[in-house]
Amino acid sequence: MNVRTVFFSVDGTVVLNTGAITTTNASTFIGNIGAGQMTVSNGTWLARDVALGFHVGSAGTLTVAGGTNTIPYLLGVAMLGRARYG
Repeated sequence: MNVRTVFFSVDGTVVLNTGAITTTNASTFIGNIGAGQMTVSNGTWLARDVALGFHVGSAGTLTVAGGTNTIPYLLGVAMLGRARYG
């Protein structure tokens, strides 16, 4: 999946266990305005920047259990909401 928008928002659940997600042209928000969870257990994730728990009242969880993950710019945790990374 190639994301070609201004942002890639996860308010819900995303599981990457095969294939690839590329968000190098967009910011990724996990828990943008609600609860969001992303699990990477295999495959390839190329991101530009990632924010967990972006807005007030939101909650973001990122679980990295394997695969190839590249976030070269920024991993922001609990910007204005709550976040977990593990």
